[in-house]
Amino acid sequence: MAQLHGDKSDAIIKFDYHPLYRKLAIAFKHGVVFFDLKKNNWIGNTLQHEQQTDITDFKFSHSGHLLCVACSSGVFVWELSTFRGELIADGLMMHGGGDKAVTVSPCDKYMAVYQRGSGGCCVRVYDLYTNRMVYQHRMWHCIESVEWVASTKYNKFCPLRLAIMTRSPFIFLLNMVTFETATFECDAQQTPTSMAVAQKGDGIMVVLQRQYLYYIPLKAFSDPQFLADLSIQIGSSGVNEENKHDDDENENGAEANEDEDAKLQELSQEKRLFLVRDIEWSPCDRRLAVLYDEYEHGERKQSRAPGSFVSVLAFEFGFCNRLGFITQPRASHPLQVRFRKHVSDGALMAICWNNGVIAQYHLCYDTTMRAY
Repeated sequence: MAQLHGDKSDAIIKFDYHPLYRKLAIAFKHGVVFFDLKKNNWIGNTLQHEQQTDITDFKFSHSGHLLCVACSSGVFVWELSTFRGELIADGLMMHGGGDKAVTVSPCDKYMAVYQRGSGGCCVRVYDLYTNRMVYQHRMWHCIESVEWVASTKYNKFCPLRLAIMTRSPFIFLLNMVTFETATFECDAQQTPTSMAVAQKGDGIMVVLQRQYLYYIPLKAFSDPQFLADLSIQIGSSGVNEENKHDDDENENGAEANEDEDAKLQELSQEKRLFLVRDIEWSPCDRRLAVLYDEYEHGERKQSRAPGSFVSVLAFEFGFCNRLGFITQPRASHPLQVRFRKHVSDGALMAICWNNGVIAQYHLCYDTTMRAY
């Protein structure tokens, strides 16, 4: 039992839903495996290659026919097809380079590859139809996240754009037709640490300094909107000194009360601060999952350990409120959170915990409360 529920944080690189079929893709260090959610069993076909080592990221295309895998040798593009309910890899393309992250455009034509963190200041865009690089964009600051912004009915006159978050107060939007860059700034004194783009292409969720949640509407004449402070503090209040016991109590009762006061004082002095590690926005745009890290109090906030819970928030009618927390009894902390696309009557969320368990949670809501 201890071996079954051991720590799998280093083994599981990433997991994600297939865009169309009820299947999960799980990336390990040297390959990608699939799990059939409908039949509740593993699929025998795995995506492995002798040069596909040290996988860092993967991404499905919008139609699910392509799977782009970033590794130490470059980016492998697998062409997937179905036969009697099984996924089959038909072809393989490879793009060289040391990029650590990849994302695919909603039209399945372009693929953006980049490197997160220090040393990553360049985004390369490849045409998956012609298998060649079409554009290379360099940034002044290090890149933290890149997401595609679809062109929908809310911005149908705007072409396909690429949202780039760097270690600066700005969010950049790269126009893929004119290659012009537009910038958004939530706060000049704070740097964004997490970003999530709406599937409809009408807004961006941004977390500043791992704490403050902002919503950037991608509509004309709209300013960034502050939604909530996502930080969580536990044990910040001290012991109330007014509720002291009288001296005329008996000796046994006084000793018991002293022990209780000592325990309460220890708990109150143990202050715990949780700041945002990452956010995930549901395709229905009404649910938000937040992952946390525990930090030290004071000016130098150093991370202690990952948070043991996932916070679920509701974003409705321009307001954001917390619905609750999700924990796992046999795991110490969650690794990743993903939402499945094309789900009616709510949002279907999957959480991968550090013990290797992937659990699904159906977040239901009343669809009649929203005006379409």
